[in-house]
Amino acid sequence: MSAPWLLLDAGNSALKWALVPPAGEGGAHGTPRDHGAVAMGGGDFAARLGALLRVIDRPARVLGCAVAGAPTLQAIEGVAALCCGLPVQWLAAQEWFEGPGWRLVSTYLEPERLGADRWHAMLGARSLQPGQDLLVVCAGTAVTADAVSGDGRFLGGTITPGPTLQLESLAHGTARLPAAAGTLQDFPATTVDAIHTGVLEGLAGLLERRARAMRSRLGADPLVLLSGGAAGALEPLLRAAPGLGKIVAEPDLVLRGLWVRAAHEGTAGEARTSPGS
Repeated sequence: MSAPWLLLDAGNSALKWALVPPAGEGGAHGTPRDHGAVAMGGGDFAARLGALLRVIDRPARVLGCAVAGAPTLQAIEGVAALCCGLPVQWLAAQEWFEGPGWRLVSTYLEPERLGADRWHAMLGARSLQPGQDLLVVCAGTAVTADAVSGDGRFLGGTITPGPTLQLESLAHGTARLPAAAGTLQDFPATTVDAIHTGVLEGLAGLLERRARAMRSRLGADPLVLLSGGAAGALEPLLRAAPGLGKIVAEPDLVLRGLWVRAAHEGTAGEARTSPGS
């Protein structure tokens, strides 16, 4: 068995990782041999990442995409060089990608400015559901909702603060609203439940509107692919929404897209560029 590839998704609050088979050994989608996440923040992030990289299988390549800031990327690169003896090949968004029997074409006005995480999530989604109209939702620190037509056009998308960021903004930006966690209620009768319910229902409403916009544009309900750390909180609301199409939970769409791209391009990757938005 060949040495695996280490894939990295450097987000705003966590570094997700997966050890996957190299091209030619991973089947259609590169099922991970191992995977996990390392929380960012704190002065010991590099130490915690180093402890992880010292105990996993030594990779043959390290590939990633990032929206994290430059200091975090430099820390990741330093640890990868020390523990793996390899550079990190950071992959940016593209104007188009040709997969096996499918393609994805960006209609973004500046394709290189699209966040690399969004592009690779769409690649992962498209590889799983070629030919389908897709609403690709990644719910984390931010919630992104990107529309992909069945013929492989990225039509555009939205970005909004995720649940935790919204809760924190209310607590920090108001005098009397608490930071305490609430629960989802049909008719909230406490302040914490009112905040919690308002945030989640607001996000669910946005996603319903995005799906309706796709139905109006394309003539059919899109398949909603839901990924990210906050997906579990949103999924019940979306499944209960009248008129919303099929919803499928797909963890780690970004990492899946990275593997698909690396496996089919067969190159040493692109030089790192500044993450888009």
